Amino acid sequence: MSRSFSRNAGPRRAAGGRKEGGFTLIELMVVVAIIVLAAGLMTPTITDFFKNRQLEGIRGTIGSAFNRARMAAVDHGKSMSLVFFREGARVFDESTKSFDPDDHFNPETSPFADEAVWYVLGFLRKKASPTIPKYRDWEKSQRELRAAPEPGEKKRDNSSETFNIAGMPKLTFNRDGTVVFAGGGDDVPSDQFKLKDHPPENADIMVYQAQNTVVLFVDIRQTGQIRSRIDSTGIPAVRPDESSGESDSAEEFKLDYDARTSNRGGEE
Repeated sequence: MSRSFSRNAGPRRAAGGRKEGGFTLIELMVVVAIIVLAAGLMTPTITDFFKNRQLEGIRGTIGSAFNRARMAAVDHGKSMSLVFFREGARVFDESTKSFDPDDHFNPETSPFADEAVWYVLGFLRKKASPTIPKYRDWEKSQRELRAAPEPGEKKRDNSSETFNIAGMPKLTFNRDGTVVFAGGGDDVPSDQFKLKDHPPENADIMVYQAQNTVVLFVDIRQTGQIRSRIDSTGIPAVRPDESSGESDSAEEFKLDYDARTSNRGGEE
């Protein structure tokens, strides 16, 4: 008995003439629809995850700045300040009137350079960072105010040039490490920070992200040490307007936890 094989034999066909091992157009459409639906459900979760990770990073940056300024005051036995700009804070030596060259402050790469992220100084009448000068603009104005060097005078190294920080928001650390709320600021009572049933309505420093309900709250102790918590207000944050200035009234930033509404500055 002889057997013959066809080299060009095609795919086997099931009853009714349909090819086995393939997908129909309807099946493919169902799979695509499921993938699109799953992606749509996961996108907000992924976005919130990265926003919260960014807040964690900012918490570390703020903690490092405070520790650096406080330890410098204790180690060198002189007053050191944290001067706040729109992009964050720089360590400032009050005796030499110059910034710490080792604080690695870079306004261009700061998370606050992104307009979607800002902070509010609760200890300074809730002054929002969009109302504070940008570092590069302030630095340029300071240099323009300096007298031109005399003929033959050697140009000073930028790393040691002096600055006048009068009028800038700042915190000053004494030689024993304790903190002074300078420039008209005042410590926000820590009992607000300890609230368990809802986030504090105010803290010494608060970090917001546009349309995010999660906020970083920072409490500054008189000893110069800080503690922080990340909590949800349930209210999407709205960036304050640059011309909003500062307010002596707590109503500007008041949170209504029953109505879940806010008038934190800016238009809602």
